[in-house]
Amino acid sequence: MQNLGNLEKTRFGFHPDFVLLVLWDSQLTRLPIADRIASAEKSKAADRKPPLTTCPCKFLQVDISGEAAMIKAELRREGQRIFADYLSLYKFPNGWKIVNKIYYRH
Repeated sequence: MQNLGNLEKTRFGFHPDFVLLVLWDSQLTRLPIADRIASAEKSKAADRKPPLTTCPCKFLQVDISGEAAMIKAELRREGQRIFADYLSLYKFPNGWKIVNKIYYRH
């Protein structure tokens, strides 16, 4: 969700009720996917592009129980860990959807 790539793929992979939960100064903030998509659409319309960088993602853990799943992923930039992402997913009739995310910034 950090780039301005194919927003249709974003819409397909994330449930419309997805929320990114962010802990800032001991306060929990909710960032809905609809707000993130709207911001990306505005940036694309204004032809603002993020810097082109490569951040390899490695899945460290995948745990599936029926229609529920959890993924722990590690993102790196220039060989350094930058984020640990924790994603919650549910399986819907049209496939797996990310419904929630928390993260740790290294």
